[in-house]
Amino acid sequence: MTVSKKPDITFYTADTPNGLKVALFLHEAGIPFERRFVDLSAGEQHQPAFLAINPNGKIPAIVDHAAGITLFESGAILTRLSDKYPLFKPDSLKEQCQVQQWLHFQIGGIGPMMGQLWWFLHGSKTRNEEALARYRKETLRLLGVVD
Repeated sequence: MTVSKKPDITFYTADTPNGLKVALFLHEAGIPFERRFVDLSAGEQHQPAFLAINPNGKIPAIVDHAAGITLFESGAILTRLSDKYPLFKPDSLKEQCQVQQWLHFQIGGIGPMMGQLWWFLHGSKTRNEEALARYRKETLRLLGVVD
């Protein structure tokens, strides 16, 4: 009889861009993990069991069982995973700083602006042309920086 070992990482996610960032890293690095989908529509992220993992009530989150670490926020998770599994971590300090710079640029700029644009395009029950113009313009500007 073979006993399979539980993966060291449990990954809590949903079908969102922030969850996808971590999922891509885990997949590309070939890291074994257990995926647990959080049903955002049903409000699972606000239940006590999930709030014990992420008191902010958002995905993604991971539990690194081997290290005894529970972590939320996609940037923090990606940084931890790249430290633990340095497959995609550059050797030089300069390149490591550049990776962190672009990660923080995405977290602090692209993600929030695109999230607001999505909300005003698809989530809001009222149309706000001023908000749409603002978030569309800033999203395009930030994407231009990436180019």
